[in-house]
Amino acid sequence: MEHLSIEDYKLFGGSQPDFPNLLIDAECYLEKVTFNRINKVELDDKIKRCIVLLIDEIVKAKSRNGINSYSNGFESWSYSNEESKRMYDICKTYLDPRLLFRGVGC
Repeated sequence: MEHLSIEDYKLFGGSQPDFPNLLIDAECYLEKVTFNRINKVELDDKIKRCIVLLIDEIVKAKSRNGINSYSNGFESWSYSNEESKRMYDICKTYLDPRLLFRGVGC
């Protein structure tokens, strides 16, 4: 996936000082929920905004202790059902539905 630049992050309202690490978390989540289809599309403004909002939600999840498990075999985590729903709702709002489609044929 093309990484969101710090300039675009700030342009779309981001303000987290730990941006590089949070960006990796957000991109991993997007790759998971889009079955890596996100890597085949151009980053438009909606996707950039989605990443910024996901970063904000990840920060909130960490502050609310909304992470169920974490493993550092190589960065693995899972969010509570409530946090996962919030993050997925952000994706449903900003991403093309075909990216989130779980079936075959996209």
